[in-house]
Amino acid sequence: MKSIFIANSKGGCGSTSLSYLMSAYYNLDCITNTPPMMDFLSLTVFSSSASRIPKNLLKSENAIYDLRGSDVQLQSLLNDLASVVSHFIIPTATDAVSICHTVNLVNHAHALGLPVSIVINNYRTEKNLNAAHISLRDLLPHTPIFSLRYTTLFGRLTYDGRAWLEKVHHSKGEGRLLNTLDQIHEMFDQILGHTGGCKNAK
Repeated sequence: MKSIFIANSKGGCGSTSLSYLMSAYYNLDCITNTPPMMDFLSLTVFSSSASRIPKNLLKSENAIYDLRGSDVQLQSLLNDLASVVSHFIIPTATDAVSICHTVNLVNHAHALGLPVSIVINNYRTEKNLNAAHISLRDLLPHTPIFSLRYTTLFGRLTYDGRAWLEKVHHSKGEGRLLNTLDQIHEMFDQILGHTGGCKNAK
């Protein structure tokens, strides 16, 4: 499949967790500028101070780019990726600062002609979700918006890793997390299928 870029310059929005789950689901190599805590099956790391992506790491297929940096840094990296990735996914929290960074990145992606989707990630209340959705819809009326309720799944992945993900069992009381994982996979399929709309994974 074509390569994917996941990022937001506002930290704590869950880009690495989503990258981890997407790389496992679609069997993608992860390319990052910050070593993650999670045990990606295939991981390549380049310098976080680099303003450009090394040419040998520009892959048009079977890669997911999980990159960190300021708005300016990510826009520069996005310029490099625009010709090789098929989609830009921006996770965001519900606060005003996260939304501001999200809008800046979406506008830059649109200027490059790159398909982009937003995931309102780890929201805790319907009130916060609705407020963030309204703000984003007012500013970005044509950008698909998805959503993912707060879940302990990301924490389990950080501490227990791929072995847990591959062997998690209903008998251990983790059936709810498996249901959440199924819904996240469905969300990924919808995002990459360009179906748009707002999808809640609870």
